[in-house]
Amino acid sequence: MMSDTLYRAAFVVPVSAPPIRDGFVSVRDGIITGVGPVGERPEFANAREIDLGGAILMPGFVNAHTHLELSHLEGAVRADRGFVAWIEEQLKVRAERPAEEVAPAIRKAIAALEANGTAAVADVSNSLATVGSLRDSGLHALVLHEILGFDPAKAAAVMEQTKAARGTARAVAESGGRVRIEVAAHAPHSISAALFKLLLADGGVRSIHVAESRSEDDFLRNGGGPWREFLDRRVGPMPFEPAHTSPVRYLDALGVLTPGLLAVHCVRVDEEDAKILALRGAIAVLCPRSNEFLGNGVPPLAMLLGNGVSIALGTDSLASSASLDVIEDARLLVRKFPRVPKTALLHALTRGGALALGFNDLGEIRPGARAKFSAVSFDGLPPPDPIAFVLREAAPARGLA
Repeated sequence: MMSDTLYRAAFVVPVSAPPIRDGFVSVRDGIITGVGPVGERPEFANAREIDLGGAILMPGFVNAHTHLELSHLEGAVRADRGFVAWIEEQLKVRAERPAEEVAPAIRKAIAALEANGTAAVADVSNSLATVGSLRDSGLHALVLHEILGFDPAKAAAVMEQTKAARGTARAVAESGGRVRIEVAAHAPHSISAALFKLLLADGGVRSIHVAESRSEDDFLRNGGGPWREFLDRRVGPMPFEPAHTSPVRYLDALGVLTPGLLAVHCVRVDEEDAKILALRGAIAVLCPRSNEFLGNGVPPLAMLLGNGVSIALGTDSLASSASLDVIEDARLLVRKFPRVPKTALLHALTRGGALALGFNDLGEIRPGARAKFSAVSFDGLPPPDPIAFVLREAAPARGLA
């Protein structure tokens, strides 16, 4: 039996169309059937009506870069001694923490995502331990199996091990229907050219951390610096011919930059890098709160947009961000780039993120889209600009299914 629900709110923000004052959204069996001014709402027999009152109703948010399996490290790793030191400390703490802490922390993080209005995530995972919990949640998820391997002699072995792990996890994911598993390469400074070649021959890379830190840039340009020292300690000395160029241009020369690639962070990029990202159809996934926490700076949002780069937003992990509430990353970018149109950031937070992850029926309020909503409430008179209110104020967002 079909079930109809009618939402009413002071504002409906479809994203793909201008905000609607005193609007409605009608839903049947989880799919949006109509949107418009309340005066034009349809009549349904036995429809459930939900009046949100002084609220701004929007599509559910998309967190295009998370590491849910690091949720048990919340607040556990200092970031005041530099980026590479933070990585080493994170690995140390992660190895020391009891394994039984991981799954409950993942479930708690997923519950917080849903409560805060998130509809979909891209979750980067080394272990694929998040697949079952994501399948059992209400989220849509792109799980990105992260591969590392700087030793070219081990490239083939890494490929075989990770293929086997993904085969098992895909059986779990496919039993739910809302979770997909694809491949992520960790970063240009942690993957050998030999392993990149195997990954490209096997279907390519869907996501990669790129241009996140000065240590990455130094290593690729001259082969030295803190990252070289870390690799020597971690895996032992091995040959590496510096690329003498930026991380983006290095990946482009290898053929890694392809349409739909999630290029995560993009803090240390210049105009030429941005033009390459736009030309290749890569999406810059910005995680500004994590970047600030780790002392890496803030991604050049205005320059990226000015060069035609598509943008999505992510939080990174609870090991480097105060929360997984991705609207706070949008709000930070509003403060840093007040002249960037608020509509561009709302798009990145919703429709842009959904398209980046391949969830084409999320991220906007239109007939035929999935009924996954977020809402921000206000007190008193309606704000003159609901989008600016959502992105400037500290009012919490909540999820509505």
